[in-house]
Amino acid sequence: MRCSDSEGLPRADSKVKALEALLDVPAETILSLVVFSGSAVFKTRMPGNVTAGGGYVCYIESFREPVLNDFQVQEAMERIETGRLAPNRETHCQHVEQLKARFEPSAKRTCPECESDMVLHTVKRGANAGNRFWGCSAYPKCRQVEVDGCYINAKKLPS
Repeated sequence: MRCSDSEGLPRADSKVKALEALLDVPAETILSLVVFSGSAVFKTRMPGNVTAGGGYVCYIESFREPVLNDFQVQEAMERIETGRLAPNRETHCQHVEQLKARFEPSAKRTCPECESDMVLHTVKRGANAGNRFWGCSAYPKCRQVEVDGCYINAKKLPS
């Protein structure tokens, strides 16, 4: 599965939200950082928290004010460690089953933007005719789509 530069970013955002819930901290406490390795070349301008190679160092060093004190950092680390699933065959099998269910064409999907149901569509015209994609049932209010496992906000697509 391949996603263009910005299509994978909602995944990073969902990880931030999961950490906020696990650690019970305000939204502004946890910041997302996405680092592409290797010979990544961006097709579009990326926000400061999306970098390639060693560019993450400048982003991290741009923050000067501590967000958590030493005790809070230790408590966060403990919550993360105790919240993890045991790395064993059983949890691996559960993970594989969840992935299969996620990519099963008939599986129910929920919009990551507005939490409405996603609906399976087939492109009727143009170069992509016959291809299938998931679109938010709240369209046109919400224009979230999923193509090949990548979520894209259609409002942000070039016309």
